[in-house]
Amino acid sequence: FFFLMIRRPPRSTQSRSSAASDVYKRQIQDSLSSFFNEDKVIEDYRCEKCEQQTKTQRNLSLSKLPEVLVIHFKRFKHYPSNIKISDQVSYPLKLTLQEYIEEESLKDQCKYKLKAVCVHSGTISNGHYVSFSQRRNKWYMFN
Repeated sequence: FFFLMIRRPPRSTQSRSSAASDVYKRQIQDSLSSFFNEDKVIEDYRCEKCEQQTKTQRNLSLSKLPEVLVIHFKRFKHYPSNIKISDQVSYPLKLTLQEYIEEESLKDQCKYKLKAVCVHSGTISNGHYVSFSQRRNKWYMFN
């Protein structure tokens, strides 16, 4: 399996939930796009081969795909203070990573079905985890 730790989706794609004024609904696709398309520009990079100083850009893509993909959202923020990020994130039952793969030959392997979700309730200092898992098209809660 492959473990992918990503940030919650950027605020520019948010929409307020009617349930609570401080909770935002976000899409998992926005987090993935932000993670893979986040260009890091290094201003003072010196090339090891030609030793010239230049700007560089970092782009991410997947060259191999796992059979099982685990996505973990960074839900806790520790700077400038410790807080839990309570934004809701929606995700489809079927997810494709096609736009993030390097090789066209991986196209058939980049589709994943949602099989389980782990949910934390509580605060940053204490709380409780429950999981939801699917088996034979039926969802179960494990408390």
